[in-house]
Amino acid sequence: MTHGAEFVAEVVPLLRLPRSLGIFDYLTGSYGERLQAGQLVYVPFRGRQVAAVVMRTKPYSANPAYRYATVISTIPEFPPVAEVQRNLAAWIARYYLQSPASVFHAMLPRIPSRVVPPPEKVIVPPLTIPNLVGDEFPFVEKTLRPGASILLQGNLRPECIAHLVKEVLAQQRQMLILVPEVTRADALHGFLARFFGPAAMIFPDFNVLHATWQFWRTAARGDPMVVIGTRRAVFAPLKNLTLILMLAEDDGSYKQWDQNPRYHAREVALKLAELQGCGVLLQTFAPTVTSYANSTAKLFDMHTIAPSKPPLVELVDLKAEYAMRNFNPLSRRLQEILSRVPSHSGLQALLLVNRKGTATFVRCRDCGYVPRCPQCATPFRYVTIRQPDGGIGRALESSGENLHCYRCGLTGSLPAKCPTCGGPEFRAVGFGSRRVAGYAQSFVRDGTVRRLDADCSQQERTALLGELARNEVTVLVGTAMVRSLPEITRVPMVAVLAPDAGMQQADFRASERTLQLLLGLRAMASERLIIQTHLARHPLYQVVQHGQIASWYDAELAGRQALSYPPFGRLIRLTYAHASQAMAVAQSETVAERLRRELGVSLPTVQVFGPQKSSGIVRARRQVQEIIIKIPVETPRRRVPVSLTTGYSSLAAMLNALPTPWVVDVDPDTA
Repeated sequence: MTHGAEFVAEVVPLLRLPRSLGIFDYLTGSYGERLQAGQLVYVPFRGRQVAAVVMRTKPYSANPAYRYATVISTIPEFPPVAEVQRNLAAWIARYYLQSPASVFHAMLPRIPSRVVPPPEKVIVPPLTIPNLVGDEFPFVEKTLRPGASILLQGNLRPECIAHLVKEVLAQQRQMLILVPEVTRADALHGFLARFFGPAAMIFPDFNVLHATWQFWRTAARGDPMVVIGTRRAVFAPLKNLTLILMLAEDDGSYKQWDQNPRYHAREVALKLAELQGCGVLLQTFAPTVTSYANSTAKLFDMHTIAPSKPPLVELVDLKAEYAMRNFNPLSRRLQEILSRVPSHSGLQALLLVNRKGTATFVRCRDCGYVPRCPQCATPFRYVTIRQPDGGIGRALESSGENLHCYRCGLTGSLPAKCPTCGGPEFRAVGFGSRRVAGYAQSFVRDGTVRRLDADCSQQERTALLGELARNEVTVLVGTAMVRSLPEITRVPMVAVLAPDAGMQQADFRASERTLQLLLGLRAMASERLIIQTHLARHPLYQVVQHGQIASWYDAELAGRQALSYPPFGRLIRLTYAHASQAMAVAQSETVAERLRRELGVSLPTVQVFGPQKSSGIVRARRQVQEIIIKIPVETPRRRVPVSLTTGYSSLAAMLNALPTPWVVDVDPDTA
């Protein structure tokens, strides 16, 4: 067979493939050079037909070591992957050390088995929206300047977002809004749809192929629209994108942590804005330390919208409570306020607890034995099945599935006797949201106390939302997930019961996350924020109470610079899981030693820590070991971080060559 006029297409299959596999060559066959970059085609791959993206075509060149297969057919119904999306996928693959195939597999929906009719053109209805007040007028104008990069500290009202959307749609352009949780996406979409009708679109669930394809073709066609979605919405094929708005940019939900590619939506959004030449607006109550550093380096314009009347922040010293023999989870000050809250007046108090369930753990009264999960060695938490919520007697129940592991999900029953000493009694230590709700109800006698945490069923959550809408809830007790409820905006009193535990975690971002939590809660409180703590004199709490936020960031940046932590360094976490502890340790020690040996010669400033048992990653019935790599950053600050191929190509090559069982997480959310 002659190949004189033959062409070769470089394609990327839409499959999850190992890091070492990249782009594959296929003969174009009868299509010749008519195949264009971005087209979707079917190709034979490992004995089956799969969809693939054409990256480019090139003249045929004989290669005896390569046996070419041929493109089967094109997929004309699917819009081509635009150059911006192809360049974005290539950047994600380089930066997060993933195969291009895995990135495209995450970016694109599955190809449907039947033809989907073309969508109708989006027409923006001529509707009015609420007027803006105060300093939001110039803020809207500033945000819509071409290529604007703004970091907003403060609340961004839905009405202000609607004005931004109106200005974008008036130009027949497109806007992307990223939110941390699905509930917030649904709520914001419902609000904007009242004014902009079909031009306000929710990013679809990829499992619903018909709706996904309709959306995909509409967005790629360039119709005016605003798209609202969680982190995956950053892959929307928006052709005429003019503004990206990210709400709560500090939220950890933007980081993909459980499957490849392990990207962060904020970094991807910044790269997308760079490729599109569009503006970007990051909203938060407490910026991440990296975003704050970028604003001080003039990579972002810092803008602040302060509340007209900030709430009173009260610190309750739990040491003094214990000295007064008050061991109740609720301090005397909190008990006093709850006993006076008016009932039948809507939500009056929000109590935030850092744990769900009844107790943090249980232990034997006689010998101190603590029941632990056999899979991950974490202390079981105790969940009572008595009613009302939180009622715990002197002796804990030993019947039912009342022991829960909140790391791997395993459940068990409290033994009737201690397996170590035979003692007959276990005691609850600490408290969770269920127990706090029981105590709160005893003080709010005429009102209604409700609880919300991950143990609540979808039916219970739906019922709670209905009660909140009807102003039937007086006090709400819950974990951090209550912050995502769109029904809760301003509450007279917000109390956080145990922020110390989060601040004392073995993570360099622990203080940062605690600050973000407290400032977010302060924004929700209309009258007072109460912080119950054992560390009332801690500088972080003083900052929250007196509002000296800049001083905390400056001190945090100085500490991180001394230790080469982000933003003055980069972290990469390598994890390896195996059913055998000995095998997991042996494999991880081999890799760590090789990294130290080779990097000691080529990149002596790079540090390798571990291996050690992972404290943040659990896989059922498998032992997980982790290695942390710390890379100093000496180059000038950039709004969009650069990949390891710039200055650390040898390290990137070593990590890409790791066997498939190894997971590479660039910029992990915890370390």
